[in-house]
Amino acid sequence: MIRWLSGRLAAVVDAGELVVDVGGVGYQVFCPASDQARLPRTGEPVAFSIYTHVREDTLQLYGFLDEQDRRHFVRLLQVTGIGPKVALQIVSALPGDQLVEAVRSGEMSRFTRIPGVGKKTAQRLLLELAGAFKDEPAARAPVPGVARDVVQALMSLGYTEAEASSAVEQALARWREETKEAPEGEPELAELLRRALKVMGSERHGR
Repeated sequence: MIRWLSGRLAAVVDAGELVVDVGGVGYQVFCPASDQARLPRTGEPVAFSIYTHVREDTLQLYGFLDEQDRRHFVRLLQVTGIGPKVALQIVSALPGDQLVEAVRSGEMSRFTRIPGVGKKTAQRLLLELAGAFKDEPAARAPVPGVARDVVQALMSLGYTEAEASSAVEQALARWREETKEAPEGEPELAELLRRALKVMGSERHGR
């Protein structure tokens, strides 16, 4: 199964439907509307945490810029009667901690105004998701641009969010020191990923 996709944004085909070019192969990716405003320009690097939906006659890739949204999407699919299209609508309307807050507060109206979610579905969502997010970690300060994508890539390789964030922060600081870049400057995704993995390797071997 595809778990992570990193390449260049080739095209925005339709609302929520993209093509990502990875080594000359174009992958169709469906992403939440909440991520579309955060996409880079066509031709620029982009990376997604992927959920691969497989049925007898089709294979679809659902991509998320944030790992938290992917986790929520997968959890929504476990709710009776919720398929990927409706789950994507919910994540689009309630990204990140907004979904957690809506479930914890029991606000049915926040779900019923989402296309494809009626009163019965909203009731079922609140019932089946009750307690599902009790261990949800506190929201971290958002990580900008390329750094965020590298954190997601490292997490897809099995590192924890804390480990990944620490390595990326160190790698970014060293890159800025070496290149004399301003604090807001960022390297290319592949360069920062290489440096972060080097930090991970050094820590693992005690160097």
